[in-house]
Amino acid sequence: MFCTNCGKNIPDGSVFCPECGKPTSAQAAQQQMYGQQPIYGQPAVVAPISGGAAAITQKVERVPTRLIAKIAFLAALVCFLFPFMSVSCDASTAASMAGEKGDYSFEIVYNGYNLIFPSTISEKNIKTGSGFDQREKSSTADSGENYGSKEGTNPWLIITAICCIAGSVILFLKRDKLFTLISAGCSLVSLICLIIFRANFTSRYISDGKTDLEGLGNYLKVNTKFGYVLCILMVILALISTLVSYLVEKPKSPQNFY
Repeated sequence: MFCTNCGKNIPDGSVFCPECGKPTSAQAAQQQMYGQQPIYGQPAVVAPISGGAAAITQKVERVPTRLIAKIAFLAALVCFLFPFMSVSCDASTAASMAGEKGDYSFEIVYNGYNLIFPSTISEKNIKTGSGFDQREKSSTADSGENYGSKEGTNPWLIITAICCIAGSVILFLKRDKLFTLISAGCSLVSLICLIIFRANFTSRYISDGKTDLEGLGNYLKVNTKFGYVLCILMVILALISTLVSYLVEKPKSPQNFY
């Protein structure tokens, strides 16, 4: 047979001309359009068509999910330096009815590390209005024992911190699907512990009878601070990033060293 493009004499049944490389039939032309040009004597390899789930997967694979997870874990740890919770009360209205003038509000602010290391709670954590006697405040709160340090280390925050450290270290150690899954588990445990910490904060620090705040439970307001909110967001980000990394990460094929 002869090539319809260059006119050379080519073997019968050829799909592509070995001289000019052009297709010899409409079917071959379609293969060239959607796939790779085959070598003479070998079947054509059709390239995957872009679009759909395959395109989405390729885009997700380009996102540095492991790096995002590492940063999120470290950011969650940094959040412990910022306010997590606070307990506040404003008695100015009641004081004015009693003929007292001034600002009788107070707020006890707990940073994340204060609840892990209660000995760091001091008068610096307490903000009072002008109506309170500052000398009385300093004499009763210099050790912080009446404002949360009696409770001891909060176990839920300890577990959260340990899991964040472990999750980031695992991602730095090895790029492996199993390690990535373990890191995702660490972030999930951290998220659960943060939720439990917030749920039992009032019962642990106010209404359990161990602190001087116990009798004021009906007048106190528990406030969630930005440090806690940011920490839980970073843990969620780490969880999503590690799960996505696990799903799109391809397992390593065994290498031959012969």
